[in-house]
Amino acid sequence: LAAVYNVLKDKRTRAMYERILEEGLPDWRMPAMYDRKVQIVRHIGLLEGIFTLFVLATFIQYAMHWAAYFERKMNKQAEKKPKSKKIKKAGQKEPEAEKDEDDDESILGPKPTVYETLPFQVYELCKQATGLPAYLQEMYEEYRQRREEERKEQEELEAERKQFEEKQLEKKQRKASNAT
Repeated sequence: LAAVYNVLKDKRTRAMYERILEEGLPDWRMPAMYDRKVQIVRHIGLLEGIFTLFVLATFIQYAMHWAAYFERKMNKQAEKKPKSKKIKKAGQKEPEAEKDEDDDESILGPKPTVYETLPFQVYELCKQATGLPAYLQEMYEEYRQRREEERKEQEELEAERKQFEEKQLEKKQRKASNAT
């Protein structure tokens, strides 16, 4: 009784006691167990989560395209430096500088654009989805033709093997008949 009296006589501990009576004991696995009244956890819905991942993947993909482009560009510049030093040592001018600039774009490839990102790729995939049944049908026909050709080849090999075995058997019979 003394412990109960000590808890109930202080206003702060009494408020904590009444809060536990109202809310129950805290679940120790909850991340916000200490302040349960303020705890408002917003759960992300499936569509919102998918959309968020879609947008995040788009930005990451765009950044990776630019990173790859800059890497190719730096590698190309690193390759040019030793060549330019050799040319300067020889005392020659660089008549091919203009040609190299045109050549750079063909080696580096085009600069990344937004049209190479996930939303536009999904759009292109959806446009191609209408031709998917015909494509699958063509693939199945090719598969059937290939199987038919393999079956015919197998039958031909089997026929050749049988003919060879028959010839071998005839030779053995002739030898046996000649020997007797």
